[in-house]
Amino acid sequence: MSNILISKVVKKDKEKIVKFLIENHIYQTTKQNWNNLFEHNWNKIDNFGFQIKNEEEIVGYFGLIFSDQKLKGKTIVNLHSWVVKKEYRSHSIKLLREIMKLKDIILVSHSTINQILKIYYKLQWKVLDENYYYIFGTLFSNKNIDLEMITNSNCNLLSNYNKKIYDSHNSYKSVFLKFNIDDNEVLIIGKIKVIKKYIPIFEIIFVSDLYLFNKNINSLIKDIKNKTKTFFCRIDSRFLESNKNLICKKLKMKGFKKIFYAHKENINDLSILNNLYSEIFLLNT
Repeated sequence: MSNILISKVVKKDKEKIVKFLIENHIYQTTKQNWNNLFEHNWNKIDNFGFQIKNEEEIVGYFGLIFSDQKLKGKTIVNLHSWVVKKEYRSHSIKLLREIMKLKDIILVSHSTINQILKIYYKLQWKVLDENYYYIFGTLFSNKNIDLEMITNSNCNLLSNYNKKIYDSHNSYKSVFLKFNIDDNEVLIIGKIKVIKKYIPIFEIIFVSDLYLFNKNINSLIKDIKNKTKTFFCRIDSRFLESNKNLICKKLKMKGFKKIFYAHKENINDLSILNNLYSEIFLLNT
């Protein structure tokens, strides 16, 4: 193993990395979804992570998803697919350290398995979220809100901010809903998933204005279920300000947590770290 080399992955490496992930990643998905990791066009930076090579053989990979999304002047970068062949696991931490050398970024992982969390904690990463809610309904609804499904036929009516988000994520099997309150437009993005083999649920992934969403959630939840033809909603706990008057259940994420690393930055409101521009969309997780 004297010929081990750590190097940056660029777009021209796509085919070799996709082949490596198909053959070695525990997560099974389509080749097109793996290709999405290199074809999203969310940023012009030619950096898709780092790889370990033994001579010409790829034996490890840790993926990065860059976008133009920023917080406190730093680029939010989402991580995915820390995969290293068993016989080369002793070199795994080199991939993470290489990523943490990058300047002016905030790193977010949406699916770090519990077995390796101690590695991140030792390097001062913090928990972003470890709980979620199932929302079944509400005890009351205080107003009627016109909730609209957004598609390619009416997306041009969105504000510039929300239209950009729609354009960036529309290719990835998502559902887009919009409502307006006092001339304020709120975009909701989610995915329809099936649990227990036959129960459709709506997973709320992103809300453009959490304040207005939470303020009006009792009036929205029934309509969201009706529009998406689902039995109930799921949402990460950091996005729900209060469960008062909601018929809901709080659960712990099984087997993984969402974590982040913001070097020398104190982020008190974790809800500002959203789920956009991540493998949640590209890999349809």
